[in-house]
Amino acid sequence: MKLRDKNKILIVLSLFVIYYSCKKEDNGIYPEVDIKKPTENQVFNVFDSVHIVASILHQKQLKNVSVAILRESMVPALQRFHFTPTGHSFELDTYIFLDDIELKTGTYYVNVRASDGINHTNAFKKIAIYEAPKTLEGAIIICKNTSHHIRLVKVDETLTPKTLLDIQTDFGYAGYEPISKRLLISGKYQSTLFCYDREKEEIIWQAQVPGAPPASYFQHLIMHNKTAYIALRNQAIIAYNTNGTLVYNLPTQNNMYPQHLLIKDNFLITSQASLSLIDTYIVIYYLSSNAFAQQLKTNLTPVALFSKDAGNFFFFANNLSGYARMLIYEIQSNNVWQPYALPQQKLKDALQIDSKTYLLAFENSVHRYTYQPNGMTLFVDNIKAVSMAYDQVNNQVWVATNDKMVNVYNYPFGNLVHQIQLTDSIKDIVLLFNK
Repeated sequence: MKLRDKNKILIVLSLFVIYYSCKKEDNGIYPEVDIKKPTENQVFNVFDSVHIVASILHQKQLKNVSVAILRESMVPALQRFHFTPTGHSFELDTYIFLDDIELKTGTYYVNVRASDGINHTNAFKKIAIYEAPKTLEGAIIICKNTSHHIRLVKVDETLTPKTLLDIQTDFGYAGYEPISKRLLISGKYQSTLFCYDREKEEIIWQAQVPGAPPASYFQHLIMHNKTAYIALRNQAIIAYNTNGTLVYNLPTQNNMYPQHLLIKDNFLITSQASLSLIDTYIVIYYLSSNAFAQQLKTNLTPVALFSKDAGNFFFFANNLSGYARMLIYEIQSNNVWQPYALPQQKLKDALQIDSKTYLLAFENSVHRYTYQPNGMTLFVDNIKAVSMAYDQVNNQVWVATNDKMVNVYNYPFGNLVHQIQLTDSIKDIVLLFNK
């Protein structure tokens, strides 16, 4: 027999030895897992405790038992907990607290996993979890205390104003992240971004942004996915997470700077102006890659951008004559059209109620626009609104006026239900929802 043939036989024999050795170790014996609690299709609410009881038996020494709550896609919804058995059996009796306020209503699975180090068994019990209701925890009114200071005023459930603290800055924009309970506040002509922690009741970090005075530093700020996206006059769009880490930096191009921002359908949508202030555009980027997608010249001064539906958004603005315009931008066609002609007045603010309903603040009144049916009606007359916020929990609209007053109206009727008098001029209203 040739040496080459002998080598082939040795290799085959080695593979058989390895195979049967593994098979002997495996031996087809797996742990037995019996989930006794919870019961199949048992219903829970967020912030409930899920009582999990299971019996595990095995002919071999158990090495690990773990339990988790899985989403319908079989990925963990919460932390997995591990236990170390000391024998051939284990009685699991534990609780998992549904402490994640972001859990959505749906089907979930209790998963108990038992392993001897080689073989393992997964057992499942289907349950239903109902999400936590959205609630309003109060409001923070941002006021101008002096030319170089703003004041944060808390309004609780009794609608009693209470000063939280003063910050040495002017005011530009604000955005609230409800899970971390942190409020991001930017200046306008001052260069600092502040993060206020509601639980600690203090500024926990601040960041300086680049600029070229006397031009403004900040142009806009929005919250998206627990991150503050910020439009800078210094020709960039940046983003900070609530821990103060810079996580995004997109320079604009062609001597243009961003004015307003909107994120939808994996697009970063911006209104931008040329440094000469002659031309303005809608400029769209792909959010994940920062790549330029498209642009459209508008020559309008933006007031607000709001998502309408897949592939479309509302663009509220004023034209060169200072009159209000409302357009719908179609991303696929890179074009705009006018669904309704607004009155020849200056638009001061716009507030989204839902994707087809908006409140529009003009010089002396607030009107309600609906896309279906297409039309506009008076919401509140004889009012100079400087900021508006919608409380969808209680169906109320908060309107800050130029006479240091916050009026709370029921929606959609526009009846005055509360008034909050402040001592300083009001810059913005931030409603504090739990999620």
